[in-house]
Amino acid sequence: WDLKVLGELPHFMKLCYLAVFNFINEIAYLALKKHGLDATEILKDE
Repeated sequence: WDLKVLGELPHFMKLCYLAVFNFINEIAYLALKKHGLDATEILKDE
């Protein structure tokens, strides 16, 4: 996931992209905090 692409997206897609991006990062943070597992790459590949 690359935030650099945001400049190329229409406004409505930026909102969706950021919502999914933030959700994935929050899930990864919780997995790291609770289980010590860095799931960032696994979640982003899905």
